[in-house]
Amino acid sequence: MTNNRFTDNLNFDTDRLAKLRATMMADSAVPDPSDFGGMSAAEVHSGARADYVFTSQQVALAHSRVFQTGILDKFVAWRSEDARVAGASARPTLISDRAILVGLLLLASESGPFLISSLAVVFQNRLTPESRALLHLVCFVNLRSAI
Repeated sequence: MTNNRFTDNLNFDTDRLAKLRATMMADSAVPDPSDFGGMSAAEVHSGARADYVFTSQQVALAHSRVFQTGILDKFVAWRSEDARVAGASARPTLISDRAILVGLLLLASESGPFLISSLAVVFQNRLTPESRALLHLVCFVNLRSAI
């Protein structure tokens, strides 16, 4: 050993990386390309994008939970208070508060981001026709099937 760490490290073990590779490869078998670790091939190939459609049961459960909170009544009360201000007016809503809250609850169930763009993807592509009817979103069609 010398007093120079750089020289000592260079001369210490020059074949350490080769030994490590040999050790790692000795115990490993060739991986099976069809084994996705419990995931479906569609999930793997989606590139971490959630492309699956929410089931009608999931939407109905989220819908009932939104109703159980009582927040929809609060929204009505807050809007009526805001409407009392002189000159305050708003466009009629195209998407109800109920549908937005159900969509956000669905995103929360999969730990998704609470972004308007994520909510748009849910409304346009990830709901069954029955779920769209339940949320009064029948005007939103599945854009992927139209392409």
